Amino acid sequence: MIDDAVRYWIKDALGTENFTISALSGGANNRGYKIVSHDTSWFLKSFSPNHSHSTHKLANEFGFSQYLWQNAVTSVPEPIAYNPQAYVSLFSFIHGEPIAEAKPDSVKSALQFLERINAIPQSREHLNIASESPDSLYGFYSIIEKRLARFQPQQDNQALNTLLQQIQTRANKLLCRLPADAKNKQTRKVLSPSDFGFHNALQTNQGLVFFDFEYAGIDTSWKLLCDFFSQPAVPVDMTSLDVFFASRLFEHVPNQKDTFLTILELTQLKWCLIMLNEFLGDVQSRRQFSWNRNCLKPSELEEIKAMQLIKSQKYFTSIASNIESAASLCD
Repeated sequence: MIDDAVRYWIKDALGTENFTISALSGGANNRGYKIVSHDTSWFLKSFSPNHSHSTHKLANEFGFSQYLWQNAVTSVPEPIAYNPQAYVSLFSFIHGEPIAEAKPDSVKSALQFLERINAIPQSREHLNIASESPDSLYGFYSIIEKRLARFQPQQDNQALNTLLQQIQTRANKLLCRLPADAKNKQTRKVLSPSDFGFHNALQTNQGLVFFDFEYAGIDTSWKLLCDFFSQPAVPVDMTSLDVFFASRLFEHVPNQKDTFLTILELTQLKWCLIMLNEFLGDVQSRRQFSWNRNCLKPSELEEIKAMQLIKSQKYFTSIASNIESAASLCD
């Protein structure tokens, strides 16, 4: 539901009062709307006013997008305006098709995008640090510890408790494999969209367009690489690591094979926990907002939880083969 104050703001931002607004589906944490005036379209993104990080994510995404557009990176939606008081932002509307499969050409395009934004000569000192960016190799383990701590023991869900314990046990074993200097500070020098993957991209006539930069910022090459090859929505085959290892951004990684494989596995354990977010109360409230639902029936919520638990269990069992595949490409 768009209130009158937001409508007036849209009118001022676009310079016209002749426009229509229609709700879009598919968001997990935010609401999306298509704004149309004559033959031009825009995308309105609405953040939950009840979430403590909404203002930061709103401003971060808009600022990151502005930085890219100011430096002639046009394979992202053009930022038009944002209103932190109303928790909304306005971008050009991208007409394209979702990407169902990470084909080799698409993977190369994704890498080219990363290389392009990292070749920007303009200072990036004003940009934020990317979300959940560890400042050391040990930090990859700490992320799992912090995420595990958010889960309350589920008295009536033994399957969930078992999976959480398996994740904890495996993370503890991986901790022992980190190098002796794992707590030394890592230099963040890579520009990263952060939540980077084909789930946040559209195929257009002009090529791939990437979006959703709420968590973007300055990051380490370790996190950017491992997240891209761990994101479960549109999985990227490990055989594509060769393409990334040939890039100046990641060419150092295969020379540190054991460390890379440990960080990659810790990252995949993190994604197991991300898939279980539906069990967390604050995430449930964001889902209700994005789906424009005041409440979910208990039966609906339990069904969603069960589906996510199965996905996470399957992902967990696939990790060993993923690491084996990655290892073969580091030799």
